[in-house]
Amino acid sequence: PTAEKARQMPLLQRLRLGPLVTDGALGTLLSARGYDREPAPIYNLKVPEVIEEIHRAYIEAGAELIETNTFAANRYRLEPHHYDHLVGEVNRKAVEIARRAAADAPHPVYIAGAVGPIGHMLAPIGRVTPDEARAAFREQIEALVEAGVDALMLETFVDLRELDEAISAAQEVGRGRPIIAQKTFSEDGAVLAGSFPLEVVQHLRGRGVDVVGANCTVGPQRMYGLIRKMYEGEGILLSAQPTAGIPHLSGGKQRYNATPEYLADYARQLVEAGVTLIGACCGSTPEHIRAIADAVRGMEVGSRATQIAAEAAPRATEPTGPSHVEVVARPEPPKPTADGHTSDFEYLVRRGTFVTTCELDIPRGLDMTPVLEGARFLRRNGFNAANISDGARARLRMTSAAISVSIEREIGLETITHMTCRDRNLLGLQAELLGAHHLGLRNLLAVTGDPAQIGDYPHATSVFDIDAINLIRAMAEMNRGHDLVKNPIGRPTRFFIACAANPVS
Repeated sequence: PTAEKARQMPLLQRLRLGPLVTDGALGTLLSARGYDREPAPIYNLKVPEVIEEIHRAYIEAGAELIETNTFAANRYRLEPHHYDHLVGEVNRKAVEIARRAAADAPHPVYIAGAVGPIGHMLAPIGRVTPDEARAAFREQIEALVEAGVDALMLETFVDLRELDEAISAAQEVGRGRPIIAQKTFSEDGAVLAGSFPLEVVQHLRGRGVDVVGANCTVGPQRMYGLIRKMYEGEGILLSAQPTAGIPHLSGGKQRYNATPEYLADYARQLVEAGVTLIGACCGSTPEHIRAIADAVRGMEVGSRATQIAAEAAPRATEPTGPSHVEVVARPEPPKPTADGHTSDFEYLVRRGTFVTTCELDIPRGLDMTPVLEGARFLRRNGFNAANISDGARARLRMTSAAISVSIEREIGLETITHMTCRDRNLLGLQAELLGAHHLGLRNLLAVTGDPAQIGDYPHATSVFDIDAINLIRAMAEMNRGHDLVKNPIGRPTRFFIACAANPVS
C-alpha cells in the first residue's frame, strides 16, 4: 500500500501483515535528562517539547507505534503529588504531543494510549476496591479516547485482577479501540516453565482482548522463555516489550547494560516464536529500537513457532544407568494425619479437644538454651504447643521461624510460630511464609506487630505493607496454591492459621 493508505489502515489489519515495532522506554530518557522529580505525565504540561523530542527520536529509529506519556497518569498515581485534578488534562495533552510527533513521520505511526496499574493493591489486601480501580481506569481512558488514540496499551500489570478491571474500563469507554493487554511476570522459572503463561493468554483472550503479551519482565532471554509458552497458533496476536537486561543501581539510579545488538538478536527470536508487536521497555533507547527495527524488517511472524513450542515442551527421559547422587538425610517435615491435618495441634483443635500452649520468653542473642529447656518442660508436662513470638515489643530477638524449627526438631514439641508485618515488606513476608513451610512449620499466628519506635531501634522503619488480617489472607491464598496476586506457587501450602483477638478493644 501507499504511505497514505497505510496511514489509514486499521492497526489490527496492519498487524496481520508482519511484525510491527513499538517504541522503547520514555521514563528512562526523561530521567537521563533530569526530569525525574515529578510524575512523568506532568512533564506533558511542563516540558511538552522534551516529550515530543523523545517521540520523534523513536519514530526516526523505526518505531511504527509510539505510546503516550501516560503510563502513570491515573488519579491514584498523581494524587500523592496533588495532581489528581489534572488527569484529563495530562492525558489529552499526551495524545496531542504524540500526534504532533507522528504527523510528519516518514512512515505510518500509530498512537497507543499507555495505561499502567494504579500503584496500590486491590481490596481486600489493599484499600482500593475493584470498582474504584475501574473508575480510575475509566477516567483516564475516556480522556485518551477523546483525544484520538488509535489503540489502548494496558501494560506492566502484575495482578491479573487489576488488569481485568482495566480491560473492563477499556471495553466500556474505549469506543472499539483495539486493546493490547500486557502482564509483567514476576514468577520464578519453575512456574513460568509450566502452563501459567498460556493460562494467562487464554484468560485475556477470553476477555476479548485483541493483542496479548508481556512487558517489563526482566530481560529479553526470560521474555523469550515466556513467549515460547504463550503461542497458540496463527490466530493469536502476541506482543513483547522486554527490558534492556537486568538493572543495577549506580549513583542512586537504575542502569541497564544490554546492548542494542543483544536486544535485536532476541527480537528476531521473539518474532520467530510468534510475536507480532515487538519493542522494548525499561532501560531501552532509540538505539535499541533502531537495532530491533533493522533486525525484524521483512521477517515472517511465527516462522519457527511450532518447532520452538515443541522444543519447550517437557520430555520424558530414559534411565541412563545407576545414580551417583549422594543423598544426605535430614529431618522430615510433619506428615498429614489420616484425616488431612498437617499437625497434631490442628488435629486436636478441629476435634474440639481442650489444648494447652505456653509462650516462651525469647532471650537476646544466640544462646537459645533457656528456650529449649522450657520446651522440654512443656513437653514433659503435656502441653500441646509452644508459642514463639516474633520480635515482641519491637525488641531485637532471633527470628521466630529459626527458634521454632530448633524446638520441633530437637525437642519434638510443636510450635505456633508468630509472624509480624512490621519488619518485612509484602515480598519478604511471602518469602518467609514459603521458607517456614519448607522447614516444616505448619502452625502460624499472624501479628501486625508493635511499631519499631517503641523498641530497641526507635529510628528503624516500620514496614506494615499489610496488617495481620491481610497476612492471614496471604496464608490462606498459599493454602489454595497462589500468592497474594493469584500467581501460582506450585503445590498448595498446608498452614494451620491462627491470630490473636482482643474482645474488648
